Amino acid sequence: MSNILTHESSEVLLKKMESRMGVLIHAGAMADREDVSETVTAASHHLGSGGQRVRARLALHAGSALGLEANDVLSIATTVELLHNASLVHDDLQDRELLRRGMKTIWSAYGDNVALCVGDLMISAAYGSLCSFGILQYLPDLITLVHERTAMVIRGQCCELSAKGHRVNDFAFYEKIAIAKSGSLISLPLEMAFLGSGMKPWIEKARSAAEDFAIGYQIADDIEDLERDAGDGDGPRSVNALLVLEAGGHGKNSPAIAREYGLRRLRSSAEAAEKLPNGSGSYLRDISLALCARL
Repeated sequence: MSNILTHESSEVLLKKMESRMGVLIHAGAMADREDVSETVTAASHHLGSGGQRVRARLALHAGSALGLEANDVLSIATTVELLHNASLVHDDLQDRELLRRGMKTIWSAYGDNVALCVGDLMISAAYGSLCSFGILQYLPDLITLVHERTAMVIRGQCCELSAKGHRVNDFAFYEKIAIAKSGSLISLPLEMAFLGSGMKPWIEKARSAAEDFAIGYQIADDIEDLERDAGDGDGPRSVNALLVLEAGGHGKNSPAIAREYGLRRLRSSAEAAEKLPNGSGSYLRDISLALCARL
């Protein structure tokens, strides 16, 4: 019997994951406490706004391919998706973004304090999800891994915030931010799937493939967001690949250089993902190739 996830079974598991996130977000909610209920309402508002659930899909496909039980696959998928959404809520607050997925961001709809609480609630819920992982011998290492990748996201965000308003010309610094902010939560579902299935030696290869994808993904986003990221004359709003290359002396060649570099990273990601065992990298390979077409 094949462990490769079909589209139909993937959608069924995703629906179960959405339900789990809702249950975890509502845990401890007290109807007679207005502040708590508002936080839960705001968290539900954010999770209900959609999203591609890329990190959850990575977990579902890799975990299923590696033979994990459905409950353990869902535990990993729910954990990484909650962490990702927590980072979005906090990012939007710090960047003062008004819209996310066509809807008001949490801070703009409910205020700064609620946004802080929503992000914190989602991080706590992520650990609550991980507690349901059934192979107890791997649980301590899984908890440690989740902390390490969460800490990487935070470091990446701090680096980006420190650079805001400055003309960054160091592309290695740009890559460092992309790997920390995006790569850490792209690699986490794959790393957890390998760790939880007793295949720890594959973790570094999976992480490398995910980091290549993250850099290519960020470059593709930067090409589309160039005008917004350039700011209004007081310095760049964000560390954008094209602006970094331009500041580094590449001038009008920056878009072409960024595009070619992004394609190279994405092709490397697809090639590495293809080599992961049992088809566990098939979803990462597919989204890498799809992003190549977009670039």
